Amino acid sequence: PVQTFTWDGFYIGGSLGGAAIDIKPGFTDDVAVIGGVFAGYNFQADRFVFSPELDIDATNASIGGVNFDYVARVKGKVGYSFDRVLVSAIGGAAFAKTSGAASLNGTGWLVGAGADYAITDNVFAGGEYLFHKFDDIDNTALDVDAHTFKARIGFKF
Repeated sequence: PVQTFTWDGFYIGGSLGGAAIDIKPGFTDDVAVIGGVFAGYNFQADRFVFSPELDIDATNASIGGVNFDYVARVKGKVGYSFDRVLVSAIGGAAFAKTSGAASLNGTGWLVGAGADYAITDNVFAGGEYLFHKFDDIDNTALDVDAHTFKARIGFKF
């Protein structure tokens, strides 16, 4: 079948979901709400879609008096379009900021997957799972693993 919809173009949107965070060694895990904004650009070649994307999320996570303020990401997405459905593999870099008992800045990597559905030619909704890995944050010997699950809604120009 001939594809009639194109994912090409700039897009922006918002997301809301949950995060499961584990700090090693010796901290209790936390589950938190996470939400934010994202922006990117889709380049479509036949059914393949390539997308650089930036996003930032705030969270209410707090572990041992350490508050997770936000996580920002630079992502690359490689997807396959089934007309109005887009399924993507995701990889990139993540940057986290904490406050409270420890003011730390962490840089790490991420991998994941997502899917979007074009409700109209300009509005899409979907979901995304990401695994984040931060090793030896600010030379403290603390490692953080985080799993995020987010629902997304966006507008394509």
